[in-house]
Amino acid sequence: MIKDKIDDHKPWKFYYGKHDKLDATHSLAEIDGPFDMYNMAIEIPLEQMIPIMKLMKKESFDCADRFSVTGGIIQGEFEIWDGDYKKHLYFCVDFTLQQAIKFLKQTNPAIGFIPVGIPQMMIGAQHIFTIETIREILKIKTSIDEDSNRPETWKVG
Repeated sequence: MIKDKIDDHKPWKFYYGKHDKLDATHSLAEIDGPFDMYNMAIEIPLEQMIPIMKLMKKESFDCADRFSVTGGIIQGEFEIWDGDYKKHLYFCVDFTLQQAIKFLKQTNPAIGFIPVGIPQMMIGAQHIFTIETIREILKIKTSIDEDSNRPETWKVG
């Protein structure tokens, strides 16, 4: 019954026992997200929408994600917060194999947040980072490092 924090579960260890399974905190919905941004969304009860909406209004916030397989169940964990990790929001969902395959086919993987039962209403989305995303970030970083017109505050290296 590991839950409420991604750090509680080690990604490199194999888990088999029932006691190792994460407790899903939310349900997952297959949807056609706006502008093809995402095809899977975490359903959020009304009382939990306000903290997410506050975070989504910000220009940026911190997030983390992890996927695991325990006892044949594919699970995704997602966290979002802004500065103070003590106020982080944690979501854990179970994926069916078909949902995981559909999720994998996204060009830029993201998970949406929607109110329970209202798939057309987007509250927000969390981008899921991939190796390709990190490669793109490194290309941008190294190209700006080499640019002689980079901002003075830019940290090179």
